[in-house]
Amino acid sequence: MTDALSNPFKSVSREASLSDKVTEQLTDLIVSGQIKTGVRLPSERELGQRFGVSRTVIREAVRSLTARGLLRVTSGRGIEVEAPDPRNVATSMRLFVKGRGEVDYGQVHEVRSALEVQAAGLAAVRAAPDQIVELENVCAEFEKSLSRADHAEAAELDVRFHRILASAAGNDLLSAVLDSISDILQEVRNIGLTRPGAPEQALAAHRWILECVRAKDSEAARRAMERHLSESERFWRGGAREN
Repeated sequence: MTDALSNPFKSVSREASLSDKVTEQLTDLIVSGQIKTGVRLPSERELGQRFGVSRTVIREAVRSLTARGLLRVTSGRGIEVEAPDPRNVATSMRLFVKGRGEVDYGQVHEVRSALEVQAAGLAAVRAAPDQIVELENVCAEFEKSLSRADHAEAAELDVRFHRILASAAGNDLLSAVLDSISDILQEVRNIGLTRPGAPEQALAAHRWILECVRAKDSEAARRAMERHLSESERFWRGGAREN
């Protein structure tokens, strides 16, 4: 196990925040692929010797990297390298959004538009047949929820449609960033879809976007999403419906 690592660790100078230095070096080695996913690292004592620091410093670094999802510590197996997970991006961004307190929806709408318009265009190019079927099914379920006047279910289906579309774009980072603002977008949907005419408008927009994706028309999909988000913002703010 030790030989497999080829001793990539370098001694760090004795400054303040030694654990940060160790954390940074281990992060670079993992992200760059010099230490592969699944590799078991040496013990804390041996790592301390290799880095030239105390076990306490190593323990702090390991704790930090475990919190980031780059390491896993288990009884009997020790310290193992985990694959970087795009969900960690979403978690960090979600904490950032929540930490800001009340968020201006105008700012969220700007970010959402930039991401979702691009996602729609990419989905038109990259969507797999089974993802198109999923979008069709969600639209069908959305229509059923409207017939029952079930706005809560409609809001959930709205979320699902956009998540499938983002997944169909084939970009994990894009999906992760969108997921990071999912909580506030859910609140927006819960309010917006209670406005008269809003659910029907959303369903019509989803079907239009779906047809553009099915036709593999990237520019049309972008335009359809841009209009949909503009309509959604207007309904959320209580504005009148456009024909």
